Amino acid sequence: MIGEPAWFEGLGSVAGFSHRVPRSFFFMLKIRLTRTGRKKRPSYRVVVAEARWARDGRRIAELGHYDPLTDPSTIRLDVAATEDWIRKGAQPTERVRKLLEIAKNMPQPPAAAAGPSA
Repeated sequence: MIGEPAWFEGLGSVAGFSHRVPRSFFFMLKIRLTRTGRKKRPSYRVVVAEARWARDGRRIAELGHYDPLTDPSTIRLDVAATEDWIRKGAQPTERVRKLLEIAKNMPQPPAAAAGPSA
């Protein structure tokens, strides 16, 4: 196929497959939570990472954060960027999917004034 490296074509037989290996075999993106905070006080960041990477390891993009310990829980999520990553093929986890639905239904805070008030 045009645009793919030469090694990609023959990889199917090397990996034990009789057909061509799909591109998703190499690069599956997930939108998931990564834990931050200290012991017994969790907070989470919503990140885009490859599925095989460690939970708290590398990430491609950071989309927001979630703090379950506040009352009510704090959810700050860039909905437009998250939906853009989903359109690009990233798969959200169940928890991120629920947080996205909550964030879509939350009222938006009023816009800050452009200049200082005098």
